[in-house]
Amino acid sequence: MPAELEMFATSMLCGLVVSGCAIDLDEPPLSEPAPSPPRLEICTPLPDVAPDYAGRLDSIAEGGGVLVTTGSSLDGAMPNAGYIVTGDACDLGAREVRSRPLLDGTELGADVVLQPQALVRAGSALYSFFEAQRPNEAEPFGIESVGRGVATWDGGAEQFIDPVLLWTGDRPSFGTGVLADETYVYAYGGRNEGFLSGNAYVARAPLDRLTAAGAWEYWSGGGNWSTLADEAWPLFEASGVVSVAFEPGTERFIAAYSTPLSSEITLRSGLGPDGPWSGPHVVATCNLPASDPGAFCADVVLHPALAYPGELVLTHGVGSFDRPEGTAPEEIRARLATFPVPSSLP
Repeated sequence: MPAELEMFATSMLCGLVVSGCAIDLDEPPLSEPAPSPPRLEICTPLPDVAPDYAGRLDSIAEGGGVLVTTGSSLDGAMPNAGYIVTGDACDLGAREVRSRPLLDGTELGADVVLQPQALVRAGSALYSFFEAQRPNEAEPFGIESVGRGVATWDGGAEQFIDPVLLWTGDRPSFGTGVLADETYVYAYGGRNEGFLSGNAYVARAPLDRLTAAGAWEYWSGGGNWSTLADEAWPLFEASGVVSVAFEPGTERFIAAYSTPLSSEITLRSGLGPDGPWSGPHVVATCNLPASDPGAFCADVVLHPALAYPGELVLTHGVGSFDRPEGTAPEEIRARLATFPVPSSLP
């Protein structure tokens, strides 16, 4: 494992079994209520590994391990922390090493903070997509989205550097989910387009041109792609955070997300990066703290680098608009679960 990628190490262990009936890709969702989805078990970090990180977790196979970034620490002191995870997802060895910001947004503005999102290797380069934010008291929660873009890993600096803004803040959240094939990198994102509803979109760029805004194309329906972002067409109804991965056991593309303010995780399967996609399948209930009745599932992310064929590994955060004072750290820590690909998913 490259020395420049040494960061925090962590480990978690849990399991889940899901069952159901198969449907065709173009069959509409079941009209009758499905059985209550099983509850995701919270994973337990190994002793002596810092337990105080929450939010989004992202991963990529890298030098025998997995590079993982998280959105924030529980005390807010480290907005962009780093981890290395090695070994099997359900039997991980770990040791604490260090953490520090992985993205530097100062060249986009002295008050700009870059929140890391999906990671992807394209050719010989490693990239992190990000959302650029700055304080703005006029905006909800006092934060303004400057836009979204991509930064390139620099081994000497031990950071993702040269951040490039590709999309303004009013575009879909491209980069919350990313996958690559032999030709393109596909960036997925959602956009709220109604009360507690939204749609998922996808853009693509050649492997060697991720940092060029003009190289991106947008799926515009019917297998067509446009160079105009305004012609982007929804893939399916979803939330702002959409994670997509290829599952080799079923030879399907899997999309995972949680609808706004929901306590459930939804999956869809597709025949290609742009579909066609199955209907939505609610497969699990997020592990949310009983002490916070307003908690909801946040930042659902698939981790194909941690999964064996025929299984899914995902993480989710714990969101809340009014977290009770004194909430224990373990109640809002990011969760990880591994479970078989549901048989109900076509």
